[in-house]
Amino acid sequence: MPIDFMPIIYPFIRLAALLLVALVVGVFAAAYVNHRMRLMEYPDSQRRKWRTLAFEASSLFIAVLGAIVVYLPTP
Repeated sequence: MPIDFMPIIYPFIRLAALLLVALVVGVFAAAYVNHRMRLMEYPDSQRRKWRTLAFEASSLFIAVLGAIVVYLPTP
């Protein structure tokens, strides 16, 4: 009798996809904030702080939202 590994693997695939999407959104948010602050001629230290905050906040938001959506029971 073969063992079916797919029910074990699917949650890991969904988690990896969710983290990848959160990473991409975070990088985009950080690049956008950096671009806008460079246009407004903010100093580099302040840009670095806001760029990091934008990356962390957007990644966390996408991860939480994705976790809620991915792990809701399907009807």
